[in-house]
Amino acid sequence: MTKIEATFEVVTPMFCGDGENTVSASLRPLSIKGLLRFHFRAVAFRLLKGDLQKILNFESKIFGSTKGIGLLRIRTELLNEGKAVSANSVLNLASGKVVGEGVRYLGYGLMGAFGANEGRLTRPCLDGVEFSLHLTLREDDKTCITLLHYTMLSIAICGSLGARSRKGFGSLSLKSLKIADKEEKVEQVFKWPALLAKEFENQLSYPDYTAWSSQSRVIKVEGGSSALEIMNTIGKAMMHYRSFGRDGQVLGVPALKKFQVDHDLMHSAHDSKVEDIPRRSAFGLPHKYFFTSIQNCSRDFGAKPENHERRASPLFIKVIKVDGQYFGLLSFLPAQFLPDGERIVVHNRARIQGGKSTGNLSQFYTPVSQFLEFIGSGESEFTRGYTVRAL
Repeated sequence: MTKIEATFEVVTPMFCGDGENTVSASLRPLSIKGLLRFHFRAVAFRLLKGDLQKILNFESKIFGSTKGIGLLRIRTELLNEGKAVSANSVLNLASGKVVGEGVRYLGYGLMGAFGANEGRLTRPCLDGVEFSLHLTLREDDKTCITLLHYTMLSIAICGSLGARSRKGFGSLSLKSLKIADKEEKVEQVFKWPALLAKEFENQLSYPDYTAWSSQSRVIKVEGGSSALEIMNTIGKAMMHYRSFGRDGQVLGVPALKKFQVDHDLMHSAHDSKVEDIPRRSAFGLPHKYFFTSIQNCSRDFGAKPENHERRASPLFIKVIKVDGQYFGLLSFLPAQFLPDGERIVVHNRARIQGGKSTGNLSQFYTPVSQFLEFIGSGESEFTRGYTVRAL
């Protein structure tokens, strides 16, 4: 029998509840198990050399399946229940000011972005939660132990809980980790991506699903004394990078207009057939577009997968706390974007205006790679980051 114990602090608001969005927010066991399974798969691809059947077999062995219970017992211990912030409340900083434009951008749909509803929550959240995970593996299987060990490292780097978890909300900052009575040095978290992203023999260019691989990249964003301020700088940098702007400006600085081709394409697509797709599709789908310059512009207009509702972003935004200081982590885990044969389609309501497959994935993911360069090169007006390199 092997025990794994980890303690986490949730350092950004967590939108994780029981479905009654207007009543309360809670830490759900199903969310914890889903988190563990996701990061198990993310690390298993490399550790099990991309063998999908082997990955499935070990997942069933550890977590269970319809055929039987798994070897792993999961217990959650709530150490600090934090503060519940109700729906319709305004999300504020410690200073009492409304959270900045960058946080509101990353939290699109969770809170109002502008005007009278600026920062006003559409659903409740929890702030300041702290909990421990107690994992017990009923057999001392070396491979299972290694898989779970790396699962915890992956959660430490890019794991979050709840809605908009890939946009920085519900960030889980690892406070302690013990594997079979051996204490990990959690302050070495910035070295762990090098362990997870190693290349294995006969590795394909990109994993079959979102997973760590030699294509993965992690950017450490310079630190500060407030988790929400770190999120705000990242969000503002992303707005500046991605937005077309208004009157040549984004957030009071000159618009970069790096994606004017997307703007022009989608403007044409409202009424005409097109042969291309927005380059920003690489950040995840669906995309909604609205043009004030188009009379009666449809609210159901944008780009999406042909046969699915969405494709989550390959870019994970997270805030962690190390030695009393907060840092941002941007983890890019590129993989096959859509199933073989499925296109990205441009649509206006139910009418398909055009579509295209992703094609060469290295080219397709260029906008995300260049965003990381934008942060790491110092080009951003709002924040600065550094690549976490293999050590």
